[in-house]
Amino acid sequence: MYALGQQGGSTKVLADVGSIGESTLRRWLGAFARAVMTHLKPIYMPGKPFPASERDAVQQQFASRRGLQRCTLACDGSHTPFKPKNKKVAMDYRNYKGWYSILSVAFVDSYYRFFDIHVGYPGRAGDNTVLARWELMAAMRNDPELWLGPGGVVLGDSGASDNDTLFLNPYHNPGAHEPEKSWFNFCHSSSRFFVEQTFGMWKSRFRFLLGTTQGLNHALASQLIFASAVLHNYLVVHSGDKIESGVSEPEWARFFETFKAHMCPSCKRDGLAHCVHQAVYRNGAAQMRAARKKPSVKRDEDCARMWDEVRAGPHAARICAEMRERVTACRGGGSSA
Repeated sequence: MYALGQQGGSTKVLADVGSIGESTLRRWLGAFARAVMTHLKPIYMPGKPFPASERDAVQQQFASRRGLQRCTLACDGSHTPFKPKNKKVAMDYRNYKGWYSILSVAFVDSYYRFFDIHVGYPGRAGDNTVLARWELMAAMRNDPELWLGPGGVVLGDSGASDNDTLFLNPYHNPGAHEPEKSWFNFCHSSSRFFVEQTFGMWKSRFRFLLGTTQGLNHALASQLIFASAVLHNYLVVHSGDKIESGVSEPEWARFFETFKAHMCPSCKRDGLAHCVHQAVYRNGAAQMRAARKKPSVKRDEDCARMWDEVRAGPHAARICAEMRERVTACRGGGSSA
């Protein structure tokens, strides 16, 4: 647990702290991770459909943010710093931000618990690459009502989609003349933020996720990442979730400074939010844009219902003006969100 709570460093230093050999430490860490996955995962992250009563509670909690209905899960990816010793495969680990990592893709509920998580793809892979090969996704597609409830959906961002089958994605780049779509995107982002908060609390608990721990190979690093997600669920259940994300703490500041997105000089000069030249490291960028541009009956229905509620309320003019301002600000900052 001491090792999982440290940001970066090396297994040599950790072994010295415990007055044991480095190889012994790695062996114990592997045994610990496997024990967590064997004995705790079936209880605290079983990856099975919710009972109806629990699913209803989860959906109500999602809806309490901005009124999105039938949301059962949210999905996103997260990168853990990792640089392999083998330089021949290093570029496979270089993610779209320009640094080296292991990718984790997770489904979470609205109570800050991991429903399930897939760990191990090198950082260059995209979320959709993982989802396309994940048995959980195949099971959900085969019986969506069992896993998500009647009409249930998964909230996804631009990196996670499935062509309007299970995922509810935001609109792609709505214009100033489409305030209803901007409002939907705002509500969608507010609701999907449960997954961002879950990642934040997870990494605040287990600081090794914020830095590169030298001396871990890919297999052991992946095992520890997975085990820490199971332990996060255990702590959520038994501690009443008494932890904040703590992103203002020094460890997080060091993480953001060390692993910020690499920006080329031209993109810095133009004041862009993301370096467009780093996009070549993100697989499937064109497919993601195509998925967000594709018509979606579920999204249009929710968008129309929610906008009707806005227009019937007392703040319609103010909200419409704010949505237009958001579009202008995003385009001025170079964002396509």
